[in-house]
Amino acid sequence: MNFRLIGTVACLLLSVPAAQADTPAAVDDPIFSTLAKPPEQGEGKWQGSLGMGFTLNRGNDNSTQASFSGNAVRAMRDSRLVARALVIRNSSSGERTSESANLEFRGERSFDDNMFGFGDAQLERDVKNDLSLRQSLSAGIGRRLYDEEAIRLNLYGGLAYAMANFYEARDGRGFEPMVGEDMDYKLSETSRLGQRFVLFPTTVGAGGMRTALQADITTRITDRFGLQVAVLHKYREQTNGTSKHNDLTIFTGLTSKF
Repeated sequence: MNFRLIGTVACLLLSVPAAQADTPAAVDDPIFSTLAKPPEQGEGKWQGSLGMGFTLNRGNDNSTQASFSGNAVRAMRDSRLVARALVIRNSSSGERTSESANLEFRGERSFDDNMFGFGDAQLERDVKNDLSLRQSLSAGIGRRLYDEEAIRLNLYGGLAYAMANFYEARDGRGFEPMVGEDMDYKLSETSRLGQRFVLFPTTVGAGGMRTALQADITTRITDRFGLQVAVLHKYREQTNGTSKHNDLTIFTGLTSKF
């Protein structure tokens, strides 16, 4: 599989120099979602949270489920880098029954208080739906519709180039437009809701519309630990073989900030 295209973009994003801030600004508690926080003056350090969950069944049903989630952000004066991950693996009697992985690395740079540009690299794997690996690179512009302490809402759009490898179906690659929005909402002093929706009007491979909706609620238990519930819903207008159009994944587990 060819990772050189994604590796090149990641290196370019990491090589963008951070501007020096005149005065430091407060940074939100990193145990919460980093979906919609605009690039502000920051220390330039990576901050975020990691979560893990595990389910074990023994007896009539010998099955296990392991899950991992991660959110990290590096905020600078007029730019930021964001990394996200959600991986879930299921097995029964020692045999893998399903595996779903969604990884993303994103870079943003502000044009002014409301507008920003972005570059995004994503990896997706879905064994049950015949997807061995989808590599996607996208770039575009966005606008901050709301930027307050209680709620932050961004709307963005651009063009993506995807390379999809399947186990049985024919591989595909090509360009596809994309539009999306992300939101961060303060439920209380200890809880926040993060939500993100992305739509690809045409897709590489089987064709048709593809959407992804991800939402998570994180509640802080202590200064370092929290409880998170995350939901990932994917829709494909066209599928391969007997795969269903809708796919729902729910993650629950403890998170720890760093």
